[in-house]
Amino acid sequence: MIYFLENYKNLLAVNTRFVLKLREIGFCLPDYDHICIRLSSSLPAGEMINKGNYDPYHQFFSDYHIGVSPDHFNSLNEDEKITFLIYRAVALIQKFYCNSDEEKTSVARCAEISLEGGEHEKIIYKQKKADHCVAQVVVRVLNANAFQAYVRVLMDQVVLNEVEYPGILGHFELIFQFGTIIVNKSSVRIKPRKNSLSPLYGFSDFIVPIPPSA
Repeated sequence: MIYFLENYKNLLAVNTRFVLKLREIGFCLPDYDHICIRLSSSLPAGEMINKGNYDPYHQFFSDYHIGVSPDHFNSLNEDEKITFLIYRAVALIQKFYCNSDEEKTSVARCAEISLEGGEHEKIIYKQKKADHCVAQVVVRVLNANAFQAYVRVLMDQVVLNEVEYPGILGHFELIFQFGTIIVNKSSVRIKPRKNSLSPLYGFSDFIVPIPPSA
């Protein structure tokens, strides 16, 4: 049986927001950093099975099968299909990876924000705390699964400055190019990682001033 989803890029964007929101709250998997979820018409609806690692060359993958009726799935519209798939992922994470009701609630909340906030939702990718301020790199995941990044400066949870990083990052891997955050009295400097991608895509030191009130 075939499951139909026309707008795969929108699903990918919502899923990326969900993953980054989980990262933002510090939620991580104990043994893997990738979960592969496969829909199965041979399992009863809602049943979940852990198939373990299916690829000997990629030991960081864990494979799961979830029972889903193709007739039910295909009867949904595109937005409903994306919501359905995201909450199937939520149910799987809650079942296999959450150790408390609090964690289950947090995972569900991340999914809710990812679906409702859309490409306007700003997600903290990394941050550094200093005595006089907090510096953050935050990102928006666009519906084409590209990224817009910002550097934000806060004091006592109040945003003092937020500057858009120039250009749209067109590939998921490019988000990892944001390396070290350096905070001094008057500015925040974002240094890119030292690898072949930084010069290829024009990454260089990015400096954001800290307002005098900080």
